[in-house]
Amino acid sequence: DEKEAEQFLLTALNQIWEAQGRATALGQGLTLTRPISLLWPVAGNLGWVSARFHDSTYEQIFGFPHDGVDIAVPKGTVVRSMAAGHVGDVTDNGMGFNSVTVVHDDGSVALFGHVSDFLVIEGQRVAAGDPLAHSGGRPGDPGSGPYSTGEHVHVSLRVNGATVDPLLSIRTPDLF
Repeated sequence: DEKEAEQFLLTALNQIWEAQGRATALGQGLTLTRPISLLWPVAGNLGWVSARFHDSTYEQIFGFPHDGVDIAVPKGTVVRSMAAGHVGDVTDNGMGFNSVTVVHDDGSVALFGHVSDFLVIEGQRVAAGDPLAHSGGRPGDPGSGPYSTGEHVHVSLRVNGATVDPLLSIRTPDLF
């Protein structure tokens, strides 16, 4: 039914916006304490960037800006914290948009979306490289939502409440 499909898409879009809003709120009032230096969020050289920050093609397809990067990895890949901090938010929307947010000690906030299951809880302290979740992203799988284009993890970064390109702060992929 067309009305049900529209409602499903609207619900999923709201889940994405709510996750982004929570990540922004977690970063409000934080000040960077040092230059941002982040690890690649999946082991070694695994993954490749399938959608860039503010990718114009993404906005043409989906109708809203892409406030992060998508890293194409096989479903079930371990997603790791890019820096030390604490888990600020874990959101399980079942078949919708699942996410984990980490508030880094440097004052930046990372949001990892399209995850299929969680390896942390809210408030948990994490070190750089610690496992957070498993990637999902395949349409029809838990955590993906209808706006997923394939197996991947979505990574966005906020600094002083503003969304910035995480690739500008990620070091060369490290082996964990």
